[in-house]
Amino acid sequence: MAKMRKAHLLLAAMLLALGVAALSLAGGGPAAGAGGSPAFREEEVRLLVFAEGEWWHVEVHALVYDDGEGRYAEAVAAARAEVLAGFPGAIEAEPGEATAQYVLNPYWWPSHAVEWRYNPAEKTPGLSGDEAAIRASAEAWNGAGALWSFTWDGVTTADTGTCSSAGRDGQNTVGWAPLTGSTLAMTCTWYASGGSPLTAREFDMRIDPGWNWTTGRPIEADLQSVITHEFGHALGLGHPPGGECPGPVMCEVYRRGSLTRELQADDIAGLIAIYGAAPTPAPTVGPYRHVAPEVAKD
Repeated sequence: MAKMRKAHLLLAAMLLALGVAALSLAGGGPAAGAGGSPAFREEEVRLLVFAEGEWWHVEVHALVYDDGEGRYAEAVAAARAEVLAGFPGAIEAEPGEATAQYVLNPYWWPSHAVEWRYNPAEKTPGLSGDEAAIRASAEAWNGAGALWSFTWDGVTTADTGTCSSAGRDGQNTVGWAPLTGSTLAMTCTWYASGGSPLTAREFDMRIDPGWNWTTGRPIEADLQSVITHEFGHALGLGHPPGGECPGPVMCEVYRRGSLTRELQADDIAGLIAIYGAAPTPAPTVGPYRHVAPEVAKD
């Protein structure tokens, strides 16, 4: 792993990171989570991809469904196969480890703001309130007491090509597209090499319309909860390992029917660690837990 890591650092002119939440609401067997609710557990895939004459680093985080009946390894294999299928010829590396209350990805937006657009085409039939839920997901991070802003730039017809080898189009787009396996939503952030942290260039977000998305009650896959999590990936946060879930928005486990729309202390601490605190005080979110200022990469 050390030799592979060194080689890719020498070769890469740019880097690519993908934050992925993979959720499955299918199946009727007993759930692994408490109280009969399904559990979605974090898995990680790291790839080296050669594209456009350059080496790229791809980091994929997925929340994979565990039905509690011994099929988890199969679900993980399906999710991994989906990722690899999107990047033919990629080299798979071993995942790293981190122990902290929040995890920082290696990129940020030095402007402390980024514009984004929404493409509602191909959304789940009959779903209403989707634009409002997605905009509220972005606004949650804007009101967290940090020097950061997601700026709404309206509706677009642009696609989400950065989530594959199709490449960038200069727009940050949240849209809908069918995803195979157990993946429910995928966030893909491209960032350039040089400097620390590295400079993000573009992100796209794909939401699979094939699942039972909800924006109100009764709750199935709560759109606002999941997309708030995905916007966290776009701005530079990863999944904190361990801990109790439901809990922080960036928690590594999402449970069916749960609401995780409100940022918690660890989410806010991670955001402020990247972008700094705003002049106004951060909102009160309950007891503050100690968080590590850095996350060691492998």
